Amino acid sequence: MSHFEDNNPFDDSDRPAFLNISSPTMTAESADEPTQLAAPGQHSKDHVSTFSNMRRASSSFQGRCQRIDQILPFLEAGGTIHIIDAGKNMEGAGGAFITYTIRTGDLEVRRRYSEFESLRASLARLYPCMIVPPIPEKQSVTEYVSGTARARENVPTIEHRKRMLETFLQRSARHSHLRKERVLHKFLDPNVSWSEVLTSPPISLLPKNILRAPPNDPASAHDDPAYANLPIPAHTSKASKTATDPVSVRLLAVEKNSKEFEGLLASTLEKTNRRTLKRFNDLSVEYNELGGDFNAFSLSEPPQLASSIEKLGQACDETYLSTSNLVFTLSNAFTEPLGEQTQMLAIVRQVLKYRRQKMTQVEQAGELLAAKRAQLEQLERSEQEAKRIDGALNRLGEPAAGEFPPTHDPAPVAAQSETLARKPASTPLSVGSFKFGLGKLNHAIHSLTDTDPALTRRQKIGATRELIAALEVAEQNSVRDLKYVDETISQEVETWEDSRREDWRRLMESVGVAYVAWARKALESWTEALQTIEDVPAHEYF
Repeated sequence: MSHFEDNNPFDDSDRPAFLNISSPTMTAESADEPTQLAAPGQHSKDHVSTFSNMRRASSSFQGRCQRIDQILPFLEAGGTIHIIDAGKNMEGAGGAFITYTIRTGDLEVRRRYSEFESLRASLARLYPCMIVPPIPEKQSVTEYVSGTARARENVPTIEHRKRMLETFLQRSARHSHLRKERVLHKFLDPNVSWSEVLTSPPISLLPKNILRAPPNDPASAHDDPAYANLPIPAHTSKASKTATDPVSVRLLAVEKNSKEFEGLLASTLEKTNRRTLKRFNDLSVEYNELGGDFNAFSLSEPPQLASSIEKLGQACDETYLSTSNLVFTLSNAFTEPLGEQTQMLAIVRQVLKYRRQKMTQVEQAGELLAAKRAQLEQLERSEQEAKRIDGALNRLGEPAAGEFPPTHDPAPVAAQSETLARKPASTPLSVGSFKFGLGKLNHAIHSLTDTDPALTRRQKIGATRELIAALEVAEQNSVRDLKYVDETISQEVETWEDSRREDWRRLMESVGVAYVAWARKALESWTEALQTIEDVPAHEYF
């Protein structure tokens, strides 16, 4: 699937050469000036890396450590991450695939889409309480198979992914916790094999189910019995008691509003936006054809009238260009952020779902602990009853050897044994077959029956006590973890809401600027055309 996703639509682009890693020394004058951050995907001509000077290490290992250790200070200083290119990678035997060249200061590394996907999945598992930014959605197999020829040449799709993956990295770099994650730093380091990162700690220490791990450090619960015995709530399960504390009430309201807003964006706003862009695109095509018709018509008219008609054609051409530019701007400034907001709402709901499952887990852990304590009490009562019965039997005792009745004579028993000993044996084959069959039957019976109930009962009591001790620790951990989850998710949701308001403000502002620029350009073009038409002497031609 990753081969399908990373298939390159560029047929004639070569792999970009890596820039040498260097860190020019910043002068005192430049250090005092405020840093101007360029727009995503743009770099100024006087761009100088903000990395501090790197000393050349005597070994490659020291050099790698120095470079990767510079990433966090660079990000905390306000440095940005850019994807500067997307090109075809012909290396290896896996076929051609797209790689995205990431620049972080002086570091450049190429990563493919599947590696971005695994990075985001790893961050989401390492930080289950954090809102990890989304990446662009992958193509489905049906879409890919139905349009394979177009997918190989679909440059806009690759450019869309390039912009959205850059936004993902920049949002992760601005996140107060994610930017400190060593896994992210290794992703940006060109000297680190990403496949090795995925098979090494901390990712390799993550449990299969993240609910059986502490939310603040899921990799630390490796083989911890306190977390291994926790119950796993179903995806649709809910706590039987509705929480009434302010944090729970607020987060439940956020989850409800997020679901409604996500449905509104996906079902209404995105469809309306697609129809609007389609109509603007059709309008630009009509203006293009109309401009060509006016220009052709001007060739057959007198000079003064022809210039006016030609001006009409130019106005149509300029309107075609401005409308096409409007469609492109709205696609980048509105459609892409709108899709990102829809994905972000789904991620917020997933984080809140994790919190709801942790609440249910705390409740189920308490119920399981109560059930095991009741089971232990039952086993202990059975053990006491068995001991009482054994004590009563021991007090009764067995009859002594001299207390047999006078009529009891062991001699016939001995004679009978001697007679059986002198009796000829049966056929060896039949005896062997009988013994073999009897042994299997005895083994099956012993495996199904309890030959030592007292020992089995004591073993169950010991195992139940150990499980109860582990569940008591697990319940305490779950209560503590739920408190951490509530605090962390509350802060994360508050930060996300502030960021969402700012994103929507920028989104609406960019849309308004695009419409104003389009309308102003159209007004200028048609005003000039009107002035030219008014200069034509009407009495000479009409």
